[in-house]
Amino acid sequence: MKILSLKILDKDRKEIRNITFNENGVSYIYADILKDGKGKNTLNSLGKSLLLKYIDYIYGANVDNIAIKEILYEYTLSATVKHNNETYGVVRKLHPKSSIYINDKEYSLTGYKDFFNINRSLYRKQIILTQKNSETSESKNPNQNDVISCLKLLELNDLIEIIDTIYLNQIKYNELNTNKNQLLTYIPNLNENEIEEKIFMIDKDVQEYEEKISELSQNIKSLKISNIKNNIIEEYADKNTLLKQLKSEYEGNRLEKERLEKFIESLNKIDIPSDYILSIFEKTKKEIPQMVKKTVNEVEIFHKKVFEERTDFLKDKQLILQKKLLSISKQIKDLSLELDNIGNLISENKIYQESIDYYKKYTDELNNYKYQQGELSQIKRLKNDIKNINEVQLVNNFNQAEKTIEAYEKKIKSYQEFLFQVTKNIYEKDVKCFFNIKIRKKHAKNRPVIFEFSLKGDTGEGVGTVKNNLFDLLLLKYNKYCEILVQDSSCYSGGIDPRQIVGILKEIEKTSLEEQKQVIISINKYQLGTNSNFINHVKEKSVITLSEGDYLMGFDF
Repeated sequence: MKILSLKILDKDRKEIRNITFNENGVSYIYADILKDGKGKNTLNSLGKSLLLKYIDYIYGANVDNIAIKEILYEYTLSATVKHNNETYGVVRKLHPKSSIYINDKEYSLTGYKDFFNINRSLYRKQIILTQKNSETSESKNPNQNDVISCLKLLELNDLIEIIDTIYLNQIKYNELNTNKNQLLTYIPNLNENEIEEKIFMIDKDVQEYEEKISELSQNIKSLKISNIKNNIIEEYADKNTLLKQLKSEYEGNRLEKERLEKFIESLNKIDIPSDYILSIFEKTKKEIPQMVKKTVNEVEIFHKKVFEERTDFLKDKQLILQKKLLSISKQIKDLSLELDNIGNLISENKIYQESIDYYKKYTDELNNYKYQQGELSQIKRLKNDIKNINEVQLVNNFNQAEKTIEAYEKKIKSYQEFLFQVTKNIYEKDVKCFFNIKIRKKHAKNRPVIFEFSLKGDTGEGVGTVKNNLFDLLLLKYNKYCEILVQDSSCYSGGIDPRQIVGILKEIEKTSLEEQKQVIISINKYQLGTNSNFINHVKEKSVITLSEGDYLMGFDF
């Protein structure tokens, strides 16, 4: 996909800029300024970097709220692009939530990228809007996506899957190690090398407590406690008091019955002689003759009757006491049985409560051991997984990657030769370039791909910037996906000598024409040094010239 033209329209649809780009070769965005010494060459100073942002939006970038101020939300970009030898009209507002139109048909941002087959990960390697900190990335430490994108653009496709797998296994390795170390903190004083022993001991503890709980559970089931009342203790006390009263009453009646029996027995032994009765009779007759109405026989009969009646009375009372004793005895027996049953229930209830307490205690301890068992088993499993990833999977992955890259020896050789020659062209002195793509020796954390890049003979401050641009040039030449290279002027900052800048720009222009690629570069006049011939060449190739009197948007903001 190439951009052929770009119009910038204000909120009233008035045209602010209408820029036509070279389909092949370099189109410069030229800033006719000298360095002010204060570093005030910012994104929105003249607008050259902002213009590159607009171009990036045509290639499906998200709206950058830092670069695109709210004042620009109603402004519109209208571009003509070429894709698969067909031209299309593209319209996109600078508002973050706006849709995009292709030939007047509305698309979402995702639909737009799908239509033009835009892979942003790949385009970001050829649309470079900020200074890079390494050959392959804006970051000093390229991430997985950076490496994979560069491998794709360099046509090392057979490496991609295995390198992806290595990254995933390294990420998994680090995650497992983190999880393992976190789990180790939950078990104090645990030496990682003692895990096997600790697991064995805890397994035994778990087995012991499971047996204890099983035995205790059976004991609890055997207790007959289903009819225990809530007030059983009070009931036991009341009935125990009643039993004591009955026993006391029983004892009193028993003693009374015993005395009565002895008394009756003594009565039965008394025998009153006749002469005793006669003497009483004679004595009575002399003293109170007028009262004597009965004969001696009658007196004897009377006395005997009185004695018998008293004996019968006492025997009746004895019988009543016997019945009462039998009744009290039955009550005592029944009540004693009830108290025994209640006592047993109370005793069993106490055993039950004790059993429940032990059950809870054993269960808590068992759960604690099982928790440790689970933690240790998890640590053991994590250790095994870590060992498997490190000693099996990563070993196989790295070996496979090494074998795969061997098949690209010829291709990588061509990259080496290209960069070697380009380096000779951009330096006046003898500077030699060595470039290589290697697979690191197996490592659990260090990333697998090494982009080896050196410039022998250049010890200047800007050597890193030169290497970054040489790598961009390498991708421009050999990638089959991106037809465009966009570079901000910041790509040529960082102490690089103007002579090398001019040399790199010449090589970019040459390569873009040879490969029929499109290149758009913003450059400041001061970055080109004193090479008036090349400065004039840049002016001729410029599609827009910006200066302090001619801002991109017509105003500074």
